[in-house]
Parts: sequence; structure tokens; C-alpha cells
Amino acid sequence: MKVNSRSGFTLIEVLIASVIFALISVNIAMVTRTGSQATANGIMHELLDSELDLTLDRIKLALMSASADNVYPQVSAPASNERIEFSASLGVQGGIHIMGDPERIEWTPTENETGKVIWTQAVGLPGERKIQWSRSVPILQNKEVINLGDDNFNGLVDEPGLAFHMQHASDEEMQVFVTLTITKTDASGRIVPANRQVNITCRN
Repeated sequence: MKVNSRSGFTLIEVLIASVIFALISVNIAMVTRTGSQATANGIMHELLDSELDLTLDRIKLALMSASADNVYPQVSAPASNERIEFSASLGVQGGIHIMGDPERIEWTPTENETGKVIWTQAVGLPGERKIQWSRSVPILQNKEVINLGDDNFNGLVDEPGLAFHMQHASDEEMQVFVTLTITKTDASGRIVPANRQVNITCRN
């Protein structure tokens, strides 16, 4: 009598195959999600650095032509200010020093406890205009809290997210130090800060 060979799978074999398939699918999904998050976070960091560099470059260009005699308020470390007002030197005409319209760079609050960097041209004049240079600037610098202390060890006390302070290097020039923190939210919902400081020389 001829015995037929077994065909098909037993219930246990089907269950084992299903478990293995599920484990492989979960691993593939985890790897894919991790890769997507890494890509998104990489793009987010690039955007964060680009916005930080662009904003500081705009501030530097605006202040490089400012006259040291027309920069206010002149706050020295360890204090700082979230606003600076100045006038650019346009040159000398007929022995008279010609100054441009007053300008202002400042941090202004938004609704979500962050703020934005605003440049105002022709402050208080009929042609006044405001341009936003950056957003998502926190109230305070990264790692800084209100406690009259230098929490992030940069020589400033309780400095805001956009901070200006001055140092007179000599009788003919003044250094303006600009510290800026910008934040963005990564793919996992975590707030990531980036901060940098530049200094600009203003001459009389």
C-alpha cells in the first residue's frame, strides 16, 4: 500500500512563521522610522544653523556701519539688552558728519513664549518699516535662567535670547557683542537650541 507524502503546514508551523514574519516586519518598521527621524533631524539642524548664521550676518552688516556715538543703550557685561538702536555713518559732507536714519534691532515676543528678531528702519519717521529677520528665539539664552547668575558661563547674567552688550576697546572704537539663541522642534517633538556669539566693531 502506497503512503501519500504530507502536504501543507501544521498549525504550529503556521504560528511560528507568523511570529517570525511579525518580528521581521516590526524590525523593518523600526529601522525605517529611525532612518526617517535621522533624516528629518539632520534637515532640521541644517535649517537651524542656516537661520542662525543668516540672522547674525544681517545684524553684523547693519552694525558695521554704525557710529559708536550713535549706539544705544551702551550696556556692558555682565548686563545685556535685547534691543539696540543706532544710526549708520554715511560719511562727511562739507565738514559735517552725515548720519543715516535711526535703526533698531530687537527681540519682540510672540504668542508661544518665544520671540522674533525685528529690524526697524527709519524709527519714528514717516517711512518707518519693520522686517522680521528670525523667529523661534526664546526669552532667555540656552541654559540661562532668571537668578542673577551666569548659568551658561559666557560672562553675562540672565541674558535674553537676543542679547547685546558693549565693550570699549579704545578711544576710537567700540565692540558690540551679539549673542543669539534659536530653537526648533525635532521629529520626536524635542526642542533643540542653537546659539552663537559674534562681535562687531563700531568706530567714531
